Amino acid sequence: MDRIVRKKGQRTKLAREIHFWITEQKYQELNQMLASSDYGYMNELLRDILDNKVLRLAHRDASIDSAMLTFGEYLKYLQQLEINMEQITQKVMALCTTQGLDAYEQKIIAYLEDYKPLLQEVGDFINETGVKWLQK
Repeated sequence: MDRIVRKKGQRTKLAREIHFWITEQKYQELNQMLASSDYGYMNELLRDILDNKVLRLAHRDASIDSAMLTFGEYLKYLQQLEINMEQITQKVMALCTTQGLDAYEQKIIAYLEDYKPLLQEVGDFINETGVKWLQK
């Protein structure tokens, strides 16, 4: 009985099944290749090896995931800080109606506005780093 396999929108008809034995060392080597690749199953890896295709191997550093989780927490904190700054600015503007308080209001607004680009830059950096580091 023929078996049909789908690969990225293609249908491939597999006509024959092969069973064979390998050494434990070769098996471990193939398992390491499988673990560091995009392949889901050993048979996919072996099929590409037999077809002399370029293998899709990748190195994944698990420590990056924890760093990205930390970056995500920082990003949430920074976004909340930006919201708080907006609320403070609006409250100060509502309270400051006299001439003396008006100068103070402008200082606070200028102070808070100085941090907005920095917060945006940090948030963009975290997003860009996440896209580069996080893998499938």
